[in-house]
Amino acid sequence: MKVLHISQYISIAKDKKFSRNISGYGYMVLDIAKSESEYDFSSQIDLITHNCITIGKKMGNLALLPRTWLDIIRNMRLKYIIQSLKIILHTHYSLFWILRIIFYYLGIGHILSTIKNNAYDIVHLHGICYSMVPVIQYCQKNKVKFTVTLHGLTSFDESINITKQEKILERNFLQLVKKDNLNITVVSSGVKKQILAYLSLEEADNITVILNGIYLTQYENKINVRNMYQIKLSEKIILCVGNINTRKNQMSLLYALQYISVSIKKDFKILFLGDDNTGNFRKNIYDLDIRDNIVFCGNIPRDIIYEYYSQADYTILVSKDEGFGLSIIEGFLYGLPCITFADLEAIKNLYNPKVMHLIHERTDKALADGIVQAVSKEWDKEFIKKYACQFSIETMAREYILHYKRIIHEEI
Repeated sequence: MKVLHISQYISIAKDKKFSRNISGYGYMVLDIAKSESEYDFSSQIDLITHNCITIGKKMGNLALLPRTWLDIIRNMRLKYIIQSLKIILHTHYSLFWILRIIFYYLGIGHILSTIKNNAYDIVHLHGICYSMVPVIQYCQKNKVKFTVTLHGLTSFDESINITKQEKILERNFLQLVKKDNLNITVVSSGVKKQILAYLSLEEADNITVILNGIYLTQYENKINVRNMYQIKLSEKIILCVGNINTRKNQMSLLYALQYISVSIKKDFKILFLGDDNTGNFRKNIYDLDIRDNIVFCGNIPRDIIYEYYSQADYTILVSKDEGFGLSIIEGFLYGLPCITFADLEAIKNLYNPKVMHLIHERTDKALADGIVQAVSKEWDKEFIKKYACQFSIETMAREYILHYKRIIHEEI
């Protein structure tokens, strides 16, 4: 079987070409493709991105395909350049995003040529954006089998900073899923439920839930997190992992601390791991005078972030919207219980009272109470570690391979 993954970008820590965009999406796409190549050695697994100029590289059995300027120029198609200009004229983008859209559309011809010249059994697209639409149209027109993974939904949450046109794009795609019975996967039952409600459907066999997975390997400690940030042995460490933005809702944690007594706050520190996309997060920490409880660590490379998990006591996730929440199961691997809100999409797939403390109201006071209750409770770390095993990378890879085979053979 020959599989081509198409992604906006991927994230590889310490790789100059692939570390310009660091996010859970970027890491997860790479993990999906890489895990398939490790699970099924008989298959050819390739991956190409919309944003990276590269001569390509091999990662074990996975091939990151070349995408050079010469490839782009040779395969450039006027109609896609015109399409990019139409998009720009009808949206209010910054100069940075205008240039990015043009760049993506310049490269569409090369991606389509890659599909045509390699006779893939199935093409796997990750997410819906403008530059994915021509690929879907090409696959439909040329009867190329394909599937799309939605790593979350962006058009149903006002806190996600996208244009009105991008929201329409996602919703139009969902209508197409219903109309043309397109095969898609989603990363949690909650995301599927949201789609079904929008499409006024009771069920849809063409929408498959495949949970994210993690490598179950634990890493040896090379750094001492407590020494690095001067954290006392008596203080418990709570990790909040993810780039800081409105959707991830980290500001709510700062406000919640106002409701926790000093006698309890002295017993823990919250470490924020991720880039500050707001530009004022650290200022807010100072303005609220909570420096004694907050450590802003910035972006931590993936090969080091596991050191933080191994030395922490809890994870916390306070997003307004979250397709899955990878940090939850990454924490499980190291025996860390998660403090989070009960209304997140993946709770149905992840919840067990022995591994998670759920907060049922979205108020700062409820969040504060949830933190206090969680840090005062006894947790069984060994049980949590064993619980993590059901979210193995091998299980995820097997589910995707079976998904491909069902699509490939559905008309035979």
